[in-house]
Amino acid sequence: MSKPLNVANRLTKIAELYPNSIAVAESNGRQMTFAELEADTNRIAAALLEQGAEPGMKLALFVHYGIDFLLLVFALCKAGIVIVLIDPGMGIKRMLNCLAEVEPDGFVAVPVVHFVRWFYSKKFPKAKFN
Repeated sequence: MSKPLNVANRLTKIAELYPNSIAVAESNGRQMTFAELEADTNRIAAALLEQGAEPGMKLALFVHYGIDFLLLVFALCKAGIVIVLIDPGMGIKRMLNCLAEVEPDGFVAVPVVHFVRWFYSKKFPKAKFN
């Protein structure tokens, strides 16, 4: 039986080959090398697991696209977390219904999303890791 494919493994390989190459850059000038991206995602993944996240749990990810989003995607993958991505453009009612159906174990999100999660907490009874 083969080992499951994880996109985060590719980051590790690329970071070994091109550690000082720019991996990602934002229009505001913020940028990271592959070595920095690898190190930061390892730290975030370890912190998530230390705080109680468990491989296989489902976490809804709601952060603005950019370096922080990429850091979290790779870190969640490294921790074995199932990432739930919902298009916020679908409207709040449909988004809440989709999330309720998915039954996430928690949310990794910007503050306004945590407020909405708290306000509609009955829809997300399993969401304990926030």
